[in-house]
Amino acid sequence: MHLGGGGLMVAKWEIKEKIDDAVRVIAYSAVKYFYPTAITKATNTPLPDAFEYLLTLVQSGVLSIKWEIRCPNLDCLQTIKTVDSLDEVIEEYMECDCGKEVLLTRDIVFPIFEINPDYKEYVKKNKSKKKKKITFY
Repeated sequence: MHLGGGGLMVAKWEIKEKIDDAVRVIAYSAVKYFYPTAITKATNTPLPDAFEYLLTLVQSGVLSIKWEIRCPNLDCLQTIKTVDSLDEVIEEYMECDCGKEVLLTRDIVFPIFEINPDYKEYVKKNKSKKKKKITFY
């Protein structure tokens, strides 16, 4: 059990269910990608717990993770580039549209999650169907 945002104890299964519901809502929407903080706000889940579970959804193919590189210039902060892997760009220099030359380090990189298009289609197709009753004998 973990402390939720309101200080209440929250079971791991409850966190997973809330996040699964939030991801389904996003999959049904026109949203293309989201930040882990959007999930924490929507589910009142601590960021470490939400991020950990989102990574399991990456492993299962529901989501993919990308990395957004932002300009460290406080007057800019725009996204310089989005990459699939940090290994391909860390410690390289890039130029931002604001004119600043930026050394790509992990402190200016932010995770974003994308919904797998097949999962998005699955959610949309099954949203209109009634839930089947499961009978246990």
